[in-house]
Amino acid sequence: MEEKTIKQILISNDDGVNAEGIKVIAKVMQAYGHVTVVAPDRERSGHSHSITTKLPLRASKLSEESNLSVYSLDGTPVDCIKWALERLYSDSYPDIVISGINKGANVGQDIFYSGTIGAAREASLYGIPAISISAGRDKNEKVDFAWIEASIEALMPILLNIDIPQNHILNVNIPSVLPSEVKGVKVVEMDIAHKRFDFKDYADTKGHPVYWMNSLYQTSTGSTQSDHFYVKEGYVTVSPINVSTSAREMLSQLNEIFNTMEE
Repeated sequence: MEEKTIKQILISNDDGVNAEGIKVIAKVMQAYGHVTVVAPDRERSGHSHSITTKLPLRASKLSEESNLSVYSLDGTPVDCIKWALERLYSDSYPDIVISGINKGANVGQDIFYSGTIGAAREASLYGIPAISISAGRDKNEKVDFAWIEASIEALMPILLNIDIPQNHILNVNIPSVLPSEVKGVKVVEMDIAHKRFDFKDYADTKGHPVYWMNSLYQTSTGSTQSDHFYVKEGYVTVSPINVSTSAREMLSQLNEIFNTMEE
């Protein structure tokens, strides 16, 4: 397979422009081309594909080096992608968009909530190949990005050479183990099971009830051929996601129902 030429790389995330994960992926990607980082000015986890329409957006250029430009935007991850593509790449889009490295795995139902995946999905809607990358936490809820960096460096030459079809992204999860302990790579589906949220009851300063959503955890279908299972087992998972929302398999069925109504 002929190796692809990568010259322009756009990077974003949902953990914020100062997050350790985005600094790691920006460092790794400078070996392949010019890197432009456009990321939220603060953490925007869980913003999925939301955009800002009722408030103005403010962008700041934080640094400029020979092979790296860094911007922050006071918006969502998808805002960042839109602003970057419309303002910085108005003449020619980047060769690839990478979103991450997220602090915490994005498996299963996370694809609907994650701003990391939302940013990659937005790039795909522009027709640009996109990859979302997340790192699993260890038993102490920590991510050792020194480990993750080594795993990404080994994996990236393969990922960059994959032909990602139109309206698709790759969702990559790195397990929280030493690179030498990574058992391999599994190409799997997402474990779409019910995601549970634990609401804690509190009161504000005036005694009114408020609710804090925390301790969210992922249930599992029990499938041993899913991202949820293999990340926990110490594998890197690569899951292709179709960003098209059309359920083509239902078109003929629905047409038959509504055509019958018109008779």
